[in-house]
Formats: sequence, structure tokens, C-alpha cells
Amino acid sequence: MPRAVLTDRLATLVGAGVLDRRPETGTGRREVYALTPKGIALWPAVRALTAWGEEFYAAEGGPRRVFRHAADEAPIGPEGPCTCCGATVPVGDVLVTPARGSRPRPRMPTR
Repeated sequence: MPRAVLTDRLATLVGAGVLDRRPETGTGRREVYALTPKGIALWPAVRALTAWGEEFYAAEGGPRRVFRHAADEAPIGPEGPCTCCGATVPVGDVLVTPARGSRPRPRMPTR
């Protein structure tokens, strides 16, 4: 995605109150984006739409991403609990990792 498009989309999410820009811990030189309470409340809808897309439009190699529980790195089931420990995983403890359906993106030519 071009940097300008990403910047515009992030600015829109900040303006909508879904994300906050905060100084990066430890460096103070960069800013990072963090979910606001409004963004956290949006998670169930994002998760449901992602699961729907993976079910009906998954790549031939399978899903493109896997949601994992940060505590044990086990996949999170479609309804939300961790498949290893059974815990309901709060959004702050979700890792999004590439899956076998992920394809490397072609590199842009350098000049």
C-alpha cells in the first residue's frame, strides 16, 4: 500500500476516534497507533467480517491470517475462545499472524 494511502487511512481512523497516536515507549522519537475504547468495541465486528471473508473467499492455500492467543500462541477459534486453554481472549491479547494462504507481495522495482 502506498505510504500516502496508509497515512490517509490512519488519519481517518484517528479522526473517527478508533485509534490514538501515542509516543512509542522507550524511544520518544516515534509515534505508534493504539486502539481506543471505541476501537476495541469494534473488534467483534472486524473479527466476524474477517472470519466470513476467510470462509467464503479464502485463497486456495487456506486462510491468509490466523488469530492467536498471545499467552500460548494457540489459534483462537471462530467464536473467540483460545483452542488451547479455552480462555476468551481480550483484543489486547490477540496476535494476528500470517497463515498458509498468505502470499508474499511482489517487491517494487528499485531505481
